[in-house]
Amino acid sequence: MLTDHVPYHELGGTYFTRRDPERATRRAITQLNQLGYQVTLNPLDTTAQHPATT
Repeated sequence: MLTDHVPYHELGGTYFTRRDPERATRRAITQLNQLGYQVTLNPLDTTAQHPATT
């Protein structure tokens, strides 16, 4: 900003999660492990998340 003379641009609170989702996942698992939880990840079934409307 100072050297390039460009205005500040807010990237948003989810910027790093969107940029590297695997790293965000590892970080969350590590935090839960440190709190005493054992974590098992199961992929979401996208069809179950959005059932078809009739």
